[in-house]
Amino acid sequence: MAKMVRALVALGVVAAVAAVSQVVVARASATIARQTEVQTCGGPIPVVPPEGLPVALRADAKGVGLVGSGTIWTPPAALSVQPYYSTEQHNYRLKMPWLRSKPGRLKLTGKRVAGGGRFWAETAKPGEYPPVGFEPSALMFSTDGCWTITARHRQSKFVFYIEFPAATPT
Repeated sequence: MAKMVRALVALGVVAAVAAVSQVVVARASATIARQTEVQTCGGPIPVVPPEGLPVALRADAKGVGLVGSGTIWTPPAALSVQPYYSTEQHNYRLKMPWLRSKPGRLKLTGKRVAGGGRFWAETAKPGEYPPVGFEPSALMFSTDGCWTITARHRQSKFVFYIEFPAATPT
């Protein structure tokens, strides 16, 4: 009988730990879901909740929301990713996902906020991806700093900022 009582007590402890873990995960998810803006070097960028997005993209918002405008959107976390520095090409490179709610060509331009620098981007060629939904891009920067990036798609324009420090030699 004593063994059974100890086993039940142990089971109760395991159940309590599992319940607490579920609460912590639920709170973490709720915190992510409640993000209302992304802080950037050019100021805050509002996160639009799934219900405020074009219907075609709501499932892609993963319950967190997206940043963007009109027909062109990206996940909020994409604005916080640090670029990779290529020692062979001597430039910074950042992969950026886009979600399009209507067909059209994505155009990206960029300008360094303080000082000079060169920006260029690669986007998918027509027909490489479905006309609506996901499209990848690669953003390239000649130097570090705060950059203004403008994404254009159809009549939509989304301006955001990305900042990253100088690469340190390894």
